Amino acid sequence: MSPTPECVLIEQRLPRVLEDDLPVGETALVLAHVDSCASCAAARARFVATRAAVRDARPDDSDFAALRARVVGELAPRSRWERVTPRAALAAAAMIALAIGSVFVAPSALERADLSSIVGNAKAALPAIDLGSNLRVEWSIPSLSDLGADR
Repeated sequence: MSPTPECVLIEQRLPRVLEDDLPVGETALVLAHVDSCASCAAARARFVATRAAVRDARPDDSDFAALRARVVGELAPRSRWERVTPRAALAAAAMIALAIGSVFVAPSALERADLSSIVGNAKAALPAIDLGSNLRVEWSIPSLSDLGADR
């Protein structure tokens, strides 16, 4: 059996009756109908049970305070050293070792090799690039005098 239009209006007002949000006369009419209608009485019982379940499911303030303290603790700014991971420290140490090693290894390798042979090998290893009919790219490395080393 479908609810009557009057029952639909009563069910719409039941939450406001439970919250004491209706004028006194309208509340009396709704309650009088609920007393005489089994369908609306069942609807009122469902609203009361739902309201109680929501009230009971609400977390305690102490639970919320503990959660808030945990979140604030996680979001608190950390010092620079707390953020350094072992992987980052290892990578930084490797970079420093490579930089220091290149200072000692690179000059001795250049002293042993002839600069012109290095340039010749570099030119041979790099292909000539053809850019069209008459355009070509030539690779050249400036000499130390071109860079102002003799000043």
